[in-house]
Amino acid sequence: MKLTTQYLNPIVLRCAHFDGYRFPSKAKMGSRIVYDYEIELYLRSGGGIEIDGRFVPFQAGDVNIRKPGQQVKGVLPYECITLCIDFFGNYERSKGYLFGCEEEAQPVYENPLLLRLPDKLTPSNFDVLRHVMAKICQDSVKSDDLHCFSVKSNLYFLLNELFHDSSLTCASSRGNRHISKAVDYIMQHFSEDLDVEELIRRSGLSKAYFHSCFKNMTGTTPGKMLASLRLDKAKNLLCITRSPVGEIAAACGFTDHVYFSSAFKKHTGLTPTEYRECQLRAGGRERTAWSS
Repeated sequence: MKLTTQYLNPIVLRCAHFDGYRFPSKAKMGSRIVYDYEIELYLRSGGGIEIDGRFVPFQAGDVNIRKPGQQVKGVLPYECITLCIDFFGNYERSKGYLFGCEEEAQPVYENPLLLRLPDKLTPSNFDVLRHVMAKICQDSVKSDDLHCFSVKSNLYFLLNELFHDSSLTCASSRGNRHISKAVDYIMQHFSEDLDVEELIRRSGLSKAYFHSCFKNMTGTTPGKMLASLRLDKAKNLLCITRSPVGEIAAACGFTDHVYFSSAFKKHTGLTPTEYRECQLRAGGRERTAWSS
């Protein structure tokens, strides 16, 4: 679902502080599906998060930004502040919201700011973010107008800092306006019939130089970035819809559903149908309030 930046209307669904040092070291929390955007700031950490089967370590000061459709499992110990966010301003969802419980998931919005957010980010000013997130948690338990406005304004400030830091990270690693434009175009049009060769021609760079710059600046190739974005969207749609696999393949930019199924299994180790069934079983398990 495309969501232009002017229509981003973030609200806090839940805010909480979690101290995993109360549990045995290296304990693993329950596996779960992410249904909303989640921002987790680590106050201290000797563990990390398994994201779609890949372990990502986190240190104090790091931020984990989780997106709908991801399968995650926390590996203790860590202490963190977590915000669950709805970017479409659906205030009704905040009433009685339970973290980690099965529900209708948000889409992974096709917005350049949101798509640019990495799974792991080391912000430039940890102390500021810690203060802002703590203030959001403190004010979110109060319902009067002033505190509601405080939550809203601090959430915008927090997101602005994260968007800014992720843009700086991308700019410093890319550093080339041609590649930057190509990456932005891929992020905004990956579910369409996108031709990488045409992107290269538009850049005015030679094919070899374009690929070299792209790999140096992003750590991957245009084709792999395109495939990853499409497959991530497919995983999300398999989790939150009952659409046939062929329709999901087409919605994610795959013109051949047989190739889609093959690429999906290579990426996840499961066919699309097996993945959907696995996520449904995982989503149906009883969850604790803190199973991240």
